[in-house]
Amino acid sequence: MADPPLVAQCAIGTAVFPPFVLAEWRRFSKDSGMQFPRCNLRHAASAALLACVTHCTGLAGPILQGPTDTFLAFEAETNGVINNGAVQSFTAILDEAASSGQALQVIHPTNPAFNAGGTDGSTATSFVTYSLNFLNPGTYTLYDTVRTDAATLALDVNAGNSFVFSSNFGGPVDTRSNSNNTASLTSYTFFSEIQTFTVDAPGSYTFTIGDREAGTTIDRFIFSSTPIADKAAFDAVPNSIPEPSSLMLLALAAGAAASSRRRRA
Repeated sequence: MADPPLVAQCAIGTAVFPPFVLAEWRRFSKDSGMQFPRCNLRHAASAALLACVTHCTGLAGPILQGPTDTFLAFEAETNGVINNGAVQSFTAILDEAASSGQALQVIHPTNPAFNAGGTDGSTATSFVTYSLNFLNPGTYTLYDTVRTDAATLALDVNAGNSFVFSSNFGGPVDTRSNSNNTASLTSYTFFSEIQTFTVDAPGSYTFTIGDREAGTTIDRFIFSSTPIADKAAFDAVPNSIPEPSSLMLLALAAGAAASSRRRRA
C-alpha cells in the first residue's frame, strides 16, 4: 500500500505532500537529523524540488533522440504529462527492480485487480502523454517492460498486465498492449508491440498511453527502427536525453541538494 500524503505544519501554513515527496522528505530528515515528520521548511523545499523534478509531470520536457541513434528510449514515470481521471490513476512509485529505481503504476483506490476492459482504449480515463523529439526519420517499433504489482497478483494472476496506447503518433489511445496476454508478471518482462510508428521527418511527436488494469507497472519505453530481440538487448539501450529545459530542472534540483548539505555542514 502506498504511503498516505504527508501533512506538514510549516510557517506558511499546512502543506500536503504526495507519497513521492514523502520518500524524499524521509531521506532529508535522516540526513539532517531532523525528527520526522517535524517540518523544516528549507529541507521540505529541497525535498519537494528533488522529488518534483523526478516525478512531477507538469515539469516533463521533450526527450531528444541522439543524432546518430536508431532509437528513442525513456523512463515511463519521469517524462510524461499525467492527466488522471476519476476511476484510476497513473502514479510514479519507488521500485528497486526498475531500471531507475522508479516505475509508473496504474492504481485503483479500492480494487487492486480492477479491469476497465475493452481493447480499443475507449474505457481509459487516465492518460500519460510523452513529447518525443526525433531527429532520424524511419519506421519505429515500440518496446516496453511491464510487471504486475504484488497486491494485484495476490488476487488474480491474470490481472494487472495491460495498458492502452495510441497506435499513431499524435493519435488517441486505441490499442491494448501485448502484455495483456501474459499472466503472472512477477518481474519486469520484455514486450514488442505489433504496431509500427512512422517518423516522416525530424521534429516533435507525441505518444499517449491510457489506463486499463490496476496494478500494471511500466518501467521503460523504447521506440527503435532496428529490432530489439530480448530484454537483455532492451536493457542495454541507454535512455535518450532530456532537452535543455529539462536538464535545467535537474541542475536546479542538484543545486538545492548541495545548498542543503552546505547549510547542514
